[in-house]
Amino acid sequence: MDKKGGYIMFEIKDDVIHVTRASKGVIEFEIPGYTFKAGDTIELRIYERAGLNELPLKTKEITVKEDAYTLDIELTCEDTDIGKPDIKVVEYWYEIELNDEQTILGYDEKGAKVLKLYPKGVEEPNVES
Repeated sequence: MDKKGGYIMFEIKDDVIHVTRASKGVIEFEIPGYTFKAGDTIELRIYERAGLNELPLKTKEITVKEDAYTLDIELTCEDTDIGKPDIKVVEYWYEIELNDEQTILGYDEKGAKVLKLYPKGVEEPNVES
């Protein structure tokens, strides 16, 4: 619970990010069989639902500092305070791209990768399903 009595959540399940508006969290990102190299760039983009052909609402770029198998994409409170405040859950789409060349996680044959943004002050939902 935050200082104002609202619930805070950041959870990833089956490529769906569940987050309370203006909460922070970390995406532990890896590409099977790939080692991130110093200088690689990872870009996380968040779009209006069905808006992949438009400019993203939010872009977060990370430059890899040293070789590693996994990379933490840290989202700040500002990163998750997107769109207009709402009293209901809002779905956005996201993608993660490597070196401005290849989308690693994004819209594919299984559909869009979804970020569900929950309003502040709402009891933490059950995302087990």
